[in-house]
Amino acid sequence: AKNVNSNKLAVLLSDTTTLYLYGRDLNGCANETELTLNPLPRKHISFAIEPKWIEPSNPTVTMKGVTPSDAVWYWTPGDGSREQVGRLFHYRYDVDRLEDSVEVSVRAIDTIGCTYTGSEYLYVWKDFWAPTGFTPNNDEKNETFHFYGGKYITDFHFYIFNRQGDIVFEGNSFDAEWDGTFNGKDCPWGVYGWVANYNSDVRGTNFSGERKGMVTIVR
Repeated sequence: AKNVNSNKLAVLLSDTTTLYLYGRDLNGCANETELTLNPLPRKHISFAIEPKWIEPSNPTVTMKGVTPSDAVWYWTPGDGSREQVGRLFHYRYDVDRLEDSVEVSVRAIDTIGCTYTGSEYLYVWKDFWAPTGFTPNNDEKNETFHFYGGKYITDFHFYIFNRQGDIVFEGNSFDAEWDGTFNGKDCPWGVYGWVANYNSDVRGTNFSGERKGMVTIVR
């Protein structure tokens, strides 16, 4: 607790706290009381970004803040542009400046000054695509590296290698996921390369090729 002035007392709360107050006036009369203070319930941040990918032919996405409903919303699109303000707005990406994905960061400040943060990845639409990083740290979020899309993929094979060129993971299907380990041990923080060979059938049109990319383990 901290005295702000003779009439006010500021208390920083993390849990329910009981204050015991004791006072004596100029005539020597004394009294005491107690007061239980409860922290304000913290809300949960909820927002929507649609669609979840960026189409080269129509690269506009809609970003909407849902809860807390009384907040001012701030959005960082992840393409190097400045933070945008607004609970609902439409943002058009320049696809030529993008790699495979962008991370949209969200910040909301409600009427009593509480700050809430969040983020979500958007992916540039391709036959398939992959994130540029993942965090295998057992927090149940972004735990594995895997590919996205693949609606028209018929055959898929990929491998992941470290800076020394050692293959640390090999996948034989589009659904294979890498958990960031090699021979049962955690791979260290850093950048890893991947190469994927694929065949796809888009409404009777066959495509095949090889794609390369990089992914960063963040621990």
